Amino acid sequence: NASPKSAALSVTTNKASQTAPAKPTLSSKTTTTVTLKAVSGCEYSKDGKTWQSSTKFTGLKAYTTYKFYQRKKATSTKNASPASAYYSVKTNCSHKYKTTATTKATFTKNGKTTTKCTVCGNVSKTATVRYAKTVKLSTTSYTYSGGVKKPSVVVKNSAGTTISTSHY
Repeated sequence: NASPKSAALSVTTNKASQTAPAKPTLSSKTTTTVTLKAVSGCEYSKDGKTWQSSTKFTGLKAYTTYKFYQRKKATSTKNASPASAYYSVKTNCSHKYKTTATTKATFTKNGKTTTKCTVCGNVSKTATVRYAKTVKLSTTSYTYSGGVKKPSVVVKNSAGTTISTSHY
């Protein structure tokens, strides 16, 4: 005699785990975007919680440090891996330069100006401000005749170059 029919048996297998990948690496960055190098089978995050397939992160703040992670995506047979160690990236600065006299020129010594970003401190340029070495007037003596007398002036700096009249 045959026994009665058994109830159907349902079997669920657990997905396999994956190990965390190496931390991400930088492909490029601007003041408001960071693009990571793509790794096959990975997804990316800037907070370790919200994941995306794209390696490009937009809408970031300039001159700000972010931490980026990557992990292996879940598949039909594997769970997503744990997140990698973070990779720290500082977005580029949107420079705001200001030129200041770091050393003022005197009557005997050259001075110096520095053009520096007020946000990040990047120095884009330094320049020598040469002192006035000679001043020559076209005429040094006049007889008063009731009218305005205006001699021409030639000023040369410490390098012997004539300084434009727009500077004095």
